[in-house]
Amino acid sequence: MSSDASSSLSIRPWLAVTAAIVSLVSSGCAEGQEVRTTRIDTPRGGLETECSVPLVFSKRHGLIAFGCDDGSIPIVGFHGPARTIQDAFVLDAMSVTDTDAGLSALAFRPAGPDGEPASLMSIDLIAGTRSAQDLEGVEDVDALEVNAAGDCLLAARSDRARGADYRITAHNMRGRGSVAEAVRRPPDIQVDVTGNEASSVGSLAHGFSRCMIGPDGKPALLLTRIRPVDGVAEFTLELHTAGAAPRRLYQARAQWAVLPRQAGYRLAIIEGGTGKLGLIDLSGPIPALTWVAFDGHWLHYDPSDGTGVVIRDPGPPGGQGGADSRGPLVAVQCDPLVSEPVCRDAEVLSRSAAEAYPTGIGTAGSGVIMQYSEVTVSPGSTAYRPRMRWLFRDAP
Repeated sequence: MSSDASSSLSIRPWLAVTAAIVSLVSSGCAEGQEVRTTRIDTPRGGLETECSVPLVFSKRHGLIAFGCDDGSIPIVGFHGPARTIQDAFVLDAMSVTDTDAGLSALAFRPAGPDGEPASLMSIDLIAGTRSAQDLEGVEDVDALEVNAAGDCLLAARSDRARGADYRITAHNMRGRGSVAEAVRRPPDIQVDVTGNEASSVGSLAHGFSRCMIGPDGKPALLLTRIRPVDGVAEFTLELHTAGAAPRRLYQARAQWAVLPRQAGYRLAIIEGGTGKLGLIDLSGPIPALTWVAFDGHWLHYDPSDGTGVVIRDPGPPGGQGGADSRGPLVAVQCDPLVSEPVCRDAEVLSRSAAEAYPTGIGTAGSGVIMQYSEVTVSPGSTAYRPRMRWLFRDAP
């Protein structure tokens, strides 16, 4: 990390700070050992695995892939037997491609201090196979990320020997070959950043900077700046385009997540402190940020179909869905076709929920996997029941 003041704040994405809570069921092994099983409730019934961290999920193919501590990726689903990819050691996917023809994910591993080259792992979640490709000439790359449309690549770079000189680069991938080719080309956009700002790249679930291809066919980088002000962190969302001065879109003293899914030239952000949902539209000559008028602390929103999840009355400001802030957890349906959508309650998921947050990566229309604790209060005690639910629209 750099030694400047803003790096010393050690900022992390706000959705990532909540401890992982999973639905655990114990069952006995033949040797008398205890097996921990994670159950995921879905509109098509329950799915179970011995791992607790969803990696990728697809409604189209009816499956969830998990990341395990032993490096394996178990895959469970509705349409076939469970299978496992061994020795993958993937914590985050840098991109997901979900089509009728297949489901795949890419993962990036930076160059090692011992001279081991950077590598790109391709994971076929239908076939249950993986393959790796060494990437020469990208020793300065710390993380990679491809946007939801698959046409814009972000790279976080640094002088790794000195742990300084951080940069974020954006690359147009439309008709320009593979990730391996794009990351080696001169960038369309390059911005000097701090170490904390560079950490926004490489996490599709919790990132706070994204790129997309604008109406002009060129990359647009939504970059979150972080600086200390009066002992606290101030966050500024900037729009960077090639050959133009940065344009400030929003500023607050609470971090946000820029959600990974997009609909055309529209993205969404959720502010961590207030839980407000904002919609960013880059289709016009002037970028627009519109706040959705709806009561509740937003946890998820998909601009492609207008589905979302909110928690009502989540306790004191800044609770961020933590154990001391709970309320009804509600699935919401909005009109995705208007710039200021009207939203309504679709389903009450829990009358009293805490520690609620989305987990795993799905593409547009795949729904969301929510982890939360269902809270039951009785005289003299408060009980927390961990739950995991995959929420999606399904035909009756």
